[in-house]
Amino acid sequence: MKKLLAGAPWLVLALASCTSPGLVGMPEPDSGALTVGIRDAGSGCAAGDTICPSDGGSVCVDLSTDPNHCGLCNAFCPRGQSCVDGGCGSCPTGEVVVGSACAPPPTSDGGEPDAGPDAGPPDGGFDAGPQDSGVDAGPAPAGPGASCGSDADCRSGLCLGGICCATGCATSGVCGATACASGSGACDYPATQCVAPTCSGGVQTNAANCANGSCPAPSTTPCVPYVCGATACLTQCASSADCATGYYCNGTSCQPNPGAGQPCNSGSACPSGQCLGGYCCAAACETSGPCGATACAAGSGACDYPATQCVAPACSGGVQTNAANCANGSCPAPTTTPCSPYVCGPTACLTQCASASDCVAGDYCPCGSCVACPAGGCPSTLATNQDDPEGIAVDSANVYWTNFASNEVMKMPLGGGTPALVASSSSPMALAVDSTNVYWLDYMGGPVMKAPIAGGAATTLASGSNYTQEIAIDATNVYWTDYGNGTVMKVPIVGGSATTLASQQYFAYGIAVDSSYVYWTSFDNGVMRIPLAGGAATTLASGQSNASGLVIDSTNIYWIDLGPGGSGQQLNGTVMKMPLAGGAVTTLASGQGSFYQNNTVGLAVDGTSVYWANQGTNAHPGAVMKVPIGGGAVATLAPSTDPVAIAVDATSVYWTDASCNTVMKLTPK
Repeated sequence: MKKLLAGAPWLVLALASCTSPGLVGMPEPDSGALTVGIRDAGSGCAAGDTICPSDGGSVCVDLSTDPNHCGLCNAFCPRGQSCVDGGCGSCPTGEVVVGSACAPPPTSDGGEPDAGPDAGPPDGGFDAGPQDSGVDAGPAPAGPGASCGSDADCRSGLCLGGICCATGCATSGVCGATACASGSGACDYPATQCVAPTCSGGVQTNAANCANGSCPAPSTTPCVPYVCGATACLTQCASSADCATGYYCNGTSCQPNPGAGQPCNSGSACPSGQCLGGYCCAAACETSGPCGATACAAGSGACDYPATQCVAPACSGGVQTNAANCANGSCPAPTTTPCSPYVCGPTACLTQCASASDCVAGDYCPCGSCVACPAGGCPSTLATNQDDPEGIAVDSANVYWTNFASNEVMKMPLGGGTPALVASSSSPMALAVDSTNVYWLDYMGGPVMKAPIAGGAATTLASGSNYTQEIAIDATNVYWTDYGNGTVMKVPIVGGSATTLASQQYFAYGIAVDSSYVYWTSFDNGVMRIPLAGGAATTLASGQSNASGLVIDSTNIYWIDLGPGGSGQQLNGTVMKMPLAGGAVTTLASGQGSFYQNNTVGLAVDGTSVYWANQGTNAHPGAVMKVPIGGGAVATLAPSTDPVAIAVDATSVYWTDASCNTVMKLTPK
């Protein structure tokens, strides 16, 4: 066996360090260094051995027993120590290192120990005396856990915190070791925080602490359903602002937003930001003003806009502001309607009139409708709401008329006032008046009646007629035509027997009297007359076509010739005149009939003009007309829907309108 410490060349320390980063190592021995336990790496290492660098090459070593690589590569045990279980230690008294273990010192003769000094190189033992000429390099480097002043004091080549480290330690950065443990030499790595917690964009970067000398890679945590706080994700909410998109704050917990039309308790819970009536709106709804939505539909989330009135109707200055209802959350701009020819009612234009005060200036109210006044002036409505008014007469104080449908004889002051009932009767039509009584004909059943002007019980003067038509009076008698029987009749005004003045008068119609004669018209016979006392009837004008109404003045007879009539024929409505004694017939007005205005009726006369009515319909109103008695231009006094009978006095013309149920007056006439 080679002498273990021959020349002790290992005391000459090479200062080269190991190549592992952060690990300060001991120098390699020279070629004469201890090689116990070293195996050639070229042939492979035994199980459990480690490859260590040595002299520019590598060797296989057992780190648990090799004193040149004790515990780690190139870690030398101090002189006089052996490597046992990877650690250096001194041999017991009386033993020396033999191979890789402690044993009694060897003898020169192979039997006894060599207790004397080594006399020379052949001895191979320790040179314990002066004869040992090796250089003493000082104390050997300290092992792990020993005190040290610098890296050179340690076998590992690393001194941290005054303690030799067992191995190389990471020392850079915030996680690097600044000390090694006393006794073991283990690296004393800090566990301090090396990554501070942060939070941004809904992602939390987690805090991290040093581990084994390094800082781990940062880890992150998404905050959903919450958002970031100052340095970390929130874990509860105070409002929906603390929740991620698509979530809302329910109590202190962020919950997924409900969809459109789903139940909600706040707008922040809904994607649209609006919760109305307990349901999420699909889109933002208009909520202001009277038209704003107060709810959204369950299921769809559609805005539930009211259709309530948002503009109240109003009327002022003849202009109606129309009512308007909400539409799709807004109120439309107000629209207006001019009222003309009516005036404003409380909140809207009137649409019919009761009097001229309901019409604009220049219009009057003949039949519930405002009509422009004729050039001669506006007629006035004396009475409304009558019931089919027919006959009419006037005296110096009152106007009188009959209501055919309601069986009434009525009167009212000429200047207007409240209509008053004179008498009740069955189907009254034509009437006449003197200073004491009103006289009239009952069309159905034919009685001739009278009643005091002041009112009172009606008296029957005569009966037995069939469809009485027109009436006339003088100071002694009442005269009338019996349309159905074709007769002309009379009866004393005080009562008595009725007398037939003329018979066989087909459709006897109009009638008038003067101081000598009774005059009448007959559809077949034309214009006739007979003495008041009776006698032979005289034809004054023949060849007429349906002669009807008749009046007289002190000079002439005036009548209406309706025209031929019959199926498909148009009535021509001619107003005629002739002298009382007979003579030439004059046409005063022709063409007064038409397809719609098919009757010319209600004849009256004064000292200057003849007046009549052209009947009409609601769709095609008639008119009150006049013509000078000497002939001339025909004038329209007033339009009227269905004028029937006419009366005149010194200032005015009066008429009844059967369709409008009114009694009308025009001044001047």
